Amino acid sequence: MMRKYPVGIQTFERLIKDGFIYVDKTDLVWELAHYATYIFMSRPRRFGKSLLTSTLESYFKGDRELFEGLKIMQLEKEWTRYPVLHLDLSVAKGQDDAEGLRETLMWMMKPLTEVYGRENDETTPGKLLTGLIHRAMEKIEEWYVGDGWYSDGPSFAFDYYNSYVIQPMYLECLEMIRQKRGNDNWTVRTYVPATGRNEGADYRYKEALKRMQKYGVILERFISPEGTFPVVGRSIPYRMAVMQPLAQLAWRKQLPKELTNGQVRAGLTAVMHRMFDGIGESNFTEDGYLTIGFVGSHPNVADWYTNNGSLYMTSLSFMPLGLPADDPFWTDAPEKWTSKKAWEGDDFPKDHKWNINKQILYWE
Repeated sequence: MMRKYPVGIQTFERLIKDGFIYVDKTDLVWELAHYATYIFMSRPRRFGKSLLTSTLESYFKGDRELFEGLKIMQLEKEWTRYPVLHLDLSVAKGQDDAEGLRETLMWMMKPLTEVYGRENDETTPGKLLTGLIHRAMEKIEEWYVGDGWYSDGPSFAFDYYNSYVIQPMYLECLEMIRQKRGNDNWTVRTYVPATGRNEGADYRYKEALKRMQKYGVILERFISPEGTFPVVGRSIPYRMAVMQPLAQLAWRKQLPKELTNGQVRAGLTAVMHRMFDGIGESNFTEDGYLTIGFVGSHPNVADWYTNNGSLYMTSLSFMPLGLPADDPFWTDAPEKWTSKKAWEGDDFPKDHKWNINKQILYWE
């Protein structure tokens, strides 16, 4: 069937869905998204700038189905959905007065307000855009459900994405913002009722760290006396990446007071032996590469995005290897982890609430 030539088509979604001819440069789009920071392109005219920004919008929204069969599918494996603010100023052509331009800009941002909301005092384009950016940044906070857990989007799913992505990467992002503008409450803003002030990234980082520490306590309790943990949720072929937050806290020397070096080291070691020793040797191919599976090869537990590269997220549990040999993490005496104490009749600490998010109701 003869395909149509896309004369004047500047929307990636329409171009793909309507079957127009498309010269595949999506590998360059992937490189642009991963290696560039701020981008400004002004010339030449009719060079595909609008189509490029539309393609970036579809990519960052995670519209994977639009990219089927294109080069980017060989590069992108996660297809994370991000908040996207896309403003097309071409609709403002012909505006020759400030009021007309203001009305056009407000009209352009109206669809975004349906997603991110709008405050009553956001009556100018500048105020509205500022508010939209802030609320887009706050989405992760909306997804915090309490006691150390985030949902993976608007609805909660019981899986380990708090381990694989959310907890460690959110903390790392806040750490970078904190280093650059720790007291600036524009990029990251938290209103603290007790002080009546808006706090910046430094405050948010400390709150996120507390949440990750609580989540680390939960992970440690998930380790059974035999060195196993519950096999639940998607992406389970990432294996020991489930323990990434616990390993990261140990490596950064940020373990909560509830956990000792000895019990964390002993618990993680027990899981590693259980997963990779004995029958666990079937985790590897004859060439020594990880297979898709859990303890062994289980292709049926793969998701559409699972690949042989992503399996090596399991190595994130080895982060404490970055500590020197004389660090207390290695030299402290081994201790039983919580579940091992409990199931062997030893005294163990009571689990308790953490007042990290005061609007959430906790048990006492």
